[in-house]
Amino acid sequence: MTSVRSLRSSIFLLVAIVVAAADTGATAQEPVHRVAIQVNQNDKAVMDLALNNAKNVIDYYKAKGETVAIEVVTYGPALHICAPIRAP
Repeated sequence: MTSVRSLRSSIFLLVAIVVAAADTGATAQEPVHRVAIQVNQNDKAVMDLALNNAKNVIDYYKAKGETVAIEVVTYGPALHICAPIRAP
């Protein structure tokens, strides 16, 4: 249960990073780059890898002064990672 909460915290942190990286303070502009990362396993290590890859892509393009839109797509068994925690 703790690892699931930790993973969800990581996901929310990534969303916050994406929003912060997209906020240039000027006008809203279309991202120059678009990246989709798929996760199809109910495995915390796999999701952590996907989130770390997303953060690395954000950092890379931010250093170049370019914008990027990243979507993490989950399906199949990975949907359980994103499902709300259910009380027993």
